[in-house]
Amino acid sequence: MNGLFSGLYKLSTFITRFAYTNLIWIFFNAPVVYLLLHLIVTDAKNMNHLLAITACLLPFVFFPATTALYGVVRRWIIKENDSGLLITFWSLYKENYRKSVTGGVFLVIFWGAWLVNYVQLIQSLFGLILIVYLLLTGLFITWTAYFFSYIVHFERGVIAALTNALMLAVSHPISTAAVAGLHMALFYLSLGQLYLIASVGGSLVAYCGFFYFYQAVQKTIRVQHVRKEAKGEKSY
Repeated sequence: MNGLFSGLYKLSTFITRFAYTNLIWIFFNAPVVYLLLHLIVTDAKNMNHLLAITACLLPFVFFPATTALYGVVRRWIIKENDSGLLITFWSLYKENYRKSVTGGVFLVIFWGAWLVNYVQLIQSLFGLILIVYLLLTGLFITWTAYFFSYIVHFERGVIAALTNALMLAVSHPISTAAVAGLHMALFYLSLGQLYLIASVGGSLVAYCGFFYFYQAVQKTIRVQHVRKEAKGEKSY
């Protein structure tokens, strides 16, 4: 019985921590959330205008907040102590703000071009071409998630983060498929159940994204270590 209560307590603590961190993330994204809610009810005439404003805000609002979110869940996964969720979030937000904005500008432009091409070519995308496009979209989703993970895990510049995150996503297809699948599933479910994002959606995606990133990094390090040992034995 004590084991059951202990398990329930740990589960409730885990869920509460996810929900609280998600709430902080949404608060820091307040301007973007406000515009997205307006997009839901606006007419087609004003939609392009609101989309443009939202896209301009993303690098300065969404990306720093999401980087901080990844930084928080990183501490949970590697079991690193923090000084309170809000204090930790704010510290990570300030620490990585410039790199987040710089990378955010690039990724917003990239995703904008990618989505515009999709809208323009949607009528001609079918069969194998559509499958390739969807696979590339999944790869780029994981690339973006790994960018956030890389920024908070390594002390490297933005170009290195973008390049290495893409290489990691390409070289670990199973992890890439898992991360992309989770993002797509949550997006699909959230279309009719917005409370998922409002409750734990952001924290859940960040946690799983960094978890798979960390596993891929650890696997890469082990492979490199084995190769170095093999080279050492050959030279000997």
